[in-house]
Amino acid sequence: MTGRIIGRITGLDISDALVLTSNGCRAGVFCLFGACLRRRSRPVEENESELTLFTLALFPPTLYMRMGYSESTFLFVVLMAMYTALFVQWYWFN
Repeated sequence: MTGRIIGRITGLDISDALVLTSNGCRAGVFCLFGACLRRRSRPVEENESELTLFTLALFPPTLYMRMGYSESTFLFVVLMAMYTALFVQWYWFN
């Protein structure tokens, strides 16, 4: 569905729009994962954070995150929920 919307907005084919959506979510995954590492209760050294993000980038299943598949969108939504649960108070728990 997001691929179709991105395709209509940008004028790209569906396959190109899916790759664009997948790579955009992949970039969001790296940003969210880096933010989670920085906000942990235990201080993280700079080298440890960089190594963790580098490992995430080169982990073999990230091949599917570079293609037009839905794994990067799923991981982005899961990390967004995790970040919200850990660091932002859920609105129904006020």
